[in-house]
Amino acid sequence: MLHALGISESAGVVYRRLVVTAAGTLTELTEHLNLPPRTVAAALHDLEQRGLVTRTATRPARFVAAPPDTVAEGLLLRRQTELNAARTELDDLVRAYRDGRQARATGEWIEIVTGQEELAGRVRQLQHGARTEFCGFVKPPYVAQSVDESDDLTSPEVTYRVLYDVDVLEHPKLLSRIRSANAPHEEVRVHPELPMKLMITDRRTALLPLARVGPTSVPSAVVVHPSGLLDALLALFEHYWAASTPLRVDESAFDSDSPIDGNLPILALLVVGATDRTIAHQLGVSARTVQRRVSDMMAAAGAQNRIQLGWYAAKNGWLDDPRQVGGLPSDLRHGAEATGT
Repeated sequence: MLHALGISESAGVVYRRLVVTAAGTLTELTEHLNLPPRTVAAALHDLEQRGLVTRTATRPARFVAAPPDTVAEGLLLRRQTELNAARTELDDLVRAYRDGRQARATGEWIEIVTGQEELAGRVRQLQHGARTEFCGFVKPPYVAQSVDESDDLTSPEVTYRVLYDVDVLEHPKLLSRIRSANAPHEEVRVHPELPMKLMITDRRTALLPLARVGPTSVPSAVVVHPSGLLDALLALFEHYWAASTPLRVDESAFDSDSPIDGNLPILALLVVGATDRTIAHQLGVSARTVQRRVSDMMAAAGAQNRIQLGWYAAKNGWLDDPRQVGGLPSDLRHGAEATGT
């Protein structure tokens, strides 16, 4: 019991002897307990400090044990106070350890990038650092890079899957940028409303903006490394990718001598939700030409509206191959000649 109260084993032995004999001198205790005098003297000093023994004024001094029931309660209370303080300190240490561990873990799977230059540099790093796959959501407003400033994606070992918000089609140079990139394994799709911008490289690193861009805000983004959050972002990309429409553009649409050789480019932009005005800007023709070509395709397909035209095009595989227009009726394969434009 005394050991549990913080009393040493030798002091406990001395106190028990005094309880039995009521009193004793240093010499008597040393002889009876067969302990070194120094050990007994140290034990008596400890017991005195704790109020367990008192000494008489006689020569030699005699040591008297205090009643156990009187001093035990005080020792228990003191010990309880010490234990409570130790518990408080231990709780503080545990909390500090958990906070530090969480901070270390968080730093291992996310990092914050702040500032336009820093953000643009990190974007380029992710683009050029891809080894097997590069995925991304593209939508305005542009902070780190615009369509004009984006780097060409040309690595033959990398599969590129880029999903554009339909608003990006308003950029007049989008299609020329897609064609000039000339990535061997690039697939482009369009979605009517993407939730955010996103880049994912090799399914191991993702970058997404932290806050909406405002006139006074500082551009910032979070870089996510392998974690549950990255898994969620991958699932989000695949969900939107599956729900999007492929953007297929015939290369001949970019020939300067024949800016719209065939109707496939118009149809490809039409089915992804582009307006006549947007299609005209992208292909370098007038909106009236776009409307006339769409009317020609509707007539050939027997469609009464553009929705039926899109259904007919999908059913007959007109957009299955961006470099073939074999699914188009023969009188539409060379729309420029047929319409005289």
